[in-house]
Amino acid sequence: MGLFDFEIEQFYPTKGCEFYVSLKALNIRELSLSERQAIQRQSLEKSLALLQYTPPEKDSLTVALERIEELEKALVSAQQRIEVMETSKFWKIRQKWFLLKKILKLPTHE
Repeated sequence: MGLFDFEIEQFYPTKGCEFYVSLKALNIRELSLSERQAIQRQSLEKSLALLQYTPPEKDSLTVALERIEELEKALVSAQQRIEVMETSKFWKIRQKWFLLKKILKLPTHE
């Protein structure tokens, strides 16, 4: 694609670090048919080059999403297991034992 001179026609500030501008082309000559075809060919070649990289990236994204789903299931399972453990009689006795050790100022190894 060819470069050309331009001027800022209008400036649109935003609340963040971004802004928008309207540009007006200067000294533009009419492109010949062969120049337009060359620009279109370059654009098409760039698009095809980008498409060549898409399938592996898509596959790796699919694998990553599947791994995330597996990890989420494992997390839910672990959370449920911890809930069951913490409601058991043993866990309640264990908590009371640690509280007693703290009150008696015995060494704790938690």
